[in-house]
Amino acid sequence: MKRFASVLLSVLAALCAVVIILFNAVELIGLNIRWYEHEYKKYDPASSVGMSWDDMIDVTKETIRYLKGSRDDYVIYSTVKGEEREVFTDLEKEHMADVRVLFDKGYFYRTLLIVIMMVLVFFVFLLEKRNTVEVIAGVNRIVIPAVLILLAACAVLAVANFQPFFIRFHETLFDNDKWWLDPDIHILINMVPEEFFIDTVIAITAAFCGMALALTAASFLCKSMLKKKRLKKAETEKASE
Repeated sequence: MKRFASVLLSVLAALCAVVIILFNAVELIGLNIRWYEHEYKKYDPASSVGMSWDDMIDVTKETIRYLKGSRDDYVIYSTVKGEEREVFTDLEKEHMADVRVLFDKGYFYRTLLIVIMMVLVFFVFLLEKRNTVEVIAGVNRIVIPAVLILLAACAVLAVANFQPFFIRFHETLFDNDKWWLDPDIHILINMVPEEFFIDTVIAITAAFCGMALALTAASFLCKSMLKKKRLKKAETEKASE
């Protein structure tokens, strides 16, 4: 019964770790100016919206600052088609306010999950004492790869049929249609077209897989080292008899 409780708590802790890693991957790619620079070089949206490279990078940096909570509003001015003007319309600003709310919730829930995970690990320690690392590592090397495979498969399906996924994704996260922007009117959707979102899904999946695989490898390594230590101890005890 004690081992069942330990395994169950470890599974819950592993699931917390997976969600934390997923948000870290989203943050690593979605709020990384280097990623936007890479994509802008690839698709050259600056020419289609009538902005210079430097102006588009500056606008993107301010967008990232806004999503991180480092600026209070999304009122950004720049030169568009030779005219100094406010870059985004009210609809775009309202949509990005909704996106910022999602990131704020993400930061809150990540912190909450870290605390929950630490509490779960503490309870495992109370139950297992010296076997805590072995139990947690044993669960991690099963649960994390399983979730990794599931999310990677979902990402493959999303990329293969991206437009329905994109629509369902936004309908799930937002309770309005402010995300439905017109490329003939709104600059934001031209800065980050569909191809950008496809690449971003792939990049986030790759980042998530990398972090998840690193944790899985660490779990296998811990399990292996503990097994060798146990065998060595058994051999020593046998030799001393």
